[in-house]
Amino acid sequence: MTKYTLLGGILLIGTIGKAQYYERTGKNFGVFLTGVPIATTASSLKQLSANTLSFSAGFMKMPVPGITFSAGYGYAQFNRTSPNLRSFPYSSAHSVMGSILADKRIAKLQEKKVRGMCHYLSLGLLVGVDYTYMFGTRAIPNQSYGEIGGQVGLSFCHVYAGAGKRSRSQTNHVDVFYRQGFTPTIQVDNSGQKQSFYRCEIGVRVRLMRHQVYDFLK
Repeated sequence: MTKYTLLGGILLIGTIGKAQYYERTGKNFGVFLTGVPIATTASSLKQLSANTLSFSAGFMKMPVPGITFSAGYGYAQFNRTSPNLRSFPYSSAHSVMGSILADKRIAKLQEKKVRGMCHYLSLGLLVGVDYTYMFGTRAIPNQSYGEIGGQVGLSFCHVYAGAGKRSRSQTNHVDVFYRQGFTPTIQVDNSGQKQSFYRCEIGVRVRLMRHQVYDFLK
């Protein structure tokens, strides 16, 4: 064995000894922020409707990759569009919500290398179901048991490809989605008859997930 072979072996052993390969532990925690600039809340017979501007925020948990549970708070502002403006029950409302989202990665859109690390933007298909309970007012209680809705959309994820801590400890998504309510979000008593209002909306959501990691080689 030559001295160069011996030196190379020593350097290789030292490199392996200092190497780090991070794996996720399964423990994670995230937050989300959603804005809905395009939405309509309309009665079942379409006599009354309101353009709806809303936002929501809350917390997330990812029990398995691609599946996200979330819970949060929402606020909606109603801009009444019907001729009889006083007939729409609320001008604004608060709500609580929960959802289950499934995000399936389907394509890689862009890839580049920056400072030795590969970055790429991936495209995913998003499908979800959710439940929202909107609070009424003391004067006009909301008699709905809550809104069950469904959503479909696209998710865009910026990924750091590699075994380093940064690439394994974070998952960031931007979602563009269409959502439809299947049960009334608002139900009020109008002259002895129940009047129901349903929502449909197009929104944008940012999801920031942080994962606990450990060094697999230690």
